[in-house]
Amino acid sequence: LELIVVGGNRALYAGLDLSFTSDIIPGFGPLSGLHAALSACGKPWLYLLACDMPRFSIAWLKYLLASASGSGGEGMPDTLAVAASFGPHVEPFHALYSKACLDRLEAYIAGGCQGGRRPSIQGFLRRIGALLVPESEQAGLGLDRELFLNINTPEQLTL
Repeated sequence: LELIVVGGNRALYAGLDLSFTSDIIPGFGPLSGLHAALSACGKPWLYLLACDMPRFSIAWLKYLLASASGSGGEGMPDTLAVAASFGPHVEPFHALYSKACLDRLEAYIAGGCQGGRRPSIQGFLRRIGALLVPESEQAGLGLDRELFLNINTPEQLTL
């Protein structure tokens, strides 16, 4: 297990057994964080979650890993990412990203704003043809949208 925190203040995590990195390509929000995490990751897969998402499901992680287990030619995975979808919304967190997608991520960021749209992590998932797990399939695992809940105020914290 490798735990990587992407942030701006290493001192907040003093004494914790984790790796810490900062954005390498700042200015793209969560996309910059994904890039920094993939760059620092020493494993073939990265499970990405946000600091304001307090829930976790081992069943979901196992499902993502099983979904991503196929491999293509020369050891490259067929699937570069696996994420949940809710109708047209793609959830970029509690998602699995292959280290093999790092070059594509860098090219996507370098492409900047295309068609008047700023690069986004959801756009990147669509661009690389991520495997999207629909809500109906998530429900079959006993999951609900609570896994993807994020908190931004003390009032929203209802653990």
